[in-house]
Amino acid sequence: MDIPPIMEPEKMVEIALKNAIKQSKAKNKTKSLKALKERESKKVFLFSKALAKRLGKAISSFPEMEKLSPFYRELADLLVNETTTKKALAQLHASKKLLRKKENQFIKEIWRQKNEKAVKKKCNEAIGRLASIVKRTKKSIKALNLARKALREIPVLQLKEKSIILAGFPNTGKTTTLKRLTGSNPKIASYPFTTKKINIGYFNEKHRKIQVIDTPGLLDRKISERNAIEKKAMLALKHLAGLIVFVVDPSNNSGYSLEEQFSLIKEISREFPHIPKIIALNKEDLCGKKEMEKAERIALQKGIKTVRQGKKHCEKALKEEIAREMKLL
Repeated sequence: MDIPPIMEPEKMVEIALKNAIKQSKAKNKTKSLKALKERESKKVFLFSKALAKRLGKAISSFPEMEKLSPFYRELADLLVNETTTKKALAQLHASKKLLRKKENQFIKEIWRQKNEKAVKKKCNEAIGRLASIVKRTKKSIKALNLARKALREIPVLQLKEKSIILAGFPNTGKTTTLKRLTGSNPKIASYPFTTKKINIGYFNEKHRKIQVIDTPGLLDRKISERNAIEKKAMLALKHLAGLIVFVVDPSNNSGYSLEEQFSLIKEISREFPHIPKIIALNKEDLCGKKEMEKAERIALQKGIKTVRQGKKHCEKALKEEIAREMKLL
């Protein structure tokens, strides 16, 4: 999520005051009490307006949690404390409202003053009071900047249509499969809750843009090895997944046996029971006929379609199978 940083209150006050003084300077040299009141009133008005604008911009830059898509809402719930964020935004909103209220009061008081000294004193009092309103938001702004930093970890994904999620143990060829499907180097993006990255790629199928996502650290190991946050992050994927492609290496070159790989498939299938699945048998050129047929036999027993990948069977067959499944969504 692209949320701009919020300026520190002291800096807001410094810039707003500097600009207000500059813009309120008289163009003529009139020294009447009325002219002084006009200048000082304008200074207070411009100062308050600039501060209120800064606070308003900070408020509007944050997404309304209730209006986020289910996918982003679940990730946001894990990354930030929604109650704390809402309270911080509420304080900024209340401060913005108070600024304009106090601005009007002080301008009226400036016009009531009887001499030059009293006018300047009231203007300085107004500047000090308005500045203190903003400075009291320091903790809230700090909390919002922390929330902003966390929310920026969420990658921008295509949410209009369901995506293909790649699953499988490390070294089984998920990244290769992603490259084969998309025909180019995948985009790498941060994903919350892990120190790793997600790989994102796209390909077009009859004028339809299909997003393919590989999630290292989430769908490449057993549930027992995942921490609580990773489990929740994985479940957030249910809002994106239209099809799960399990990448299986029957050659055992990945370091995982077929039994281990199908055990992982069983666990993920249990968590995503209603999402269609395909098994992409990878590294066909590195394994014998028996290993490949064994993998196909196990997949058949589990009722999951299989597609071979390798030198003899390119990505075309997998794309065609994916296209058939995606048409049903």
